[in-house]
Amino acid sequence: MQWSDVDFDRNTILVRRLKNGNNTLALMSNALRAVMERRYTTRTNNFVFPMKCGDKNGLSSWLRDLVKRAGISEEGGKITNHTFRHTAATRLLRSGMDITMVQKFLGHKQISGTMVYLHSLPSEVAKQAKAVFNGS
Repeated sequence: MQWSDVDFDRNTILVRRLKNGNNTLALMSNALRAVMERRYTTRTNNFVFPMKCGDKNGLSSWLRDLVKRAGISEEGGKITNHTFRHTAATRLLRSGMDITMVQKFLGHKQISGTMVYLHSLPSEVAKQAKAVFNGS
């Protein structure tokens, strides 16, 4: 991601999806905007997340260091950059966002790619079904 993809005036970030080419415009939350503004003031080049050239393990080592500094246990499984994507999808679905909207947010061309995130929602499904049958 480059700084030219971040528009502070419109409060948006252009998310370029190189895998399938369906880019999307994301709105920045207040917390994300604060982080981006701090990063912008200390930028050294046009990349939002610069890495050392030739460091093909740069992202994974950066993430491992971050997880360690945060004191997060990887006992339940390895934390990767995809973990954040999975967390975002699950939180959106749990908050009630329609699955087709989550599909668009994630950039999936097929709904089946988004449906893998539904496995973590059985209690929410049961609660909604109970509310329907109880007339709530």
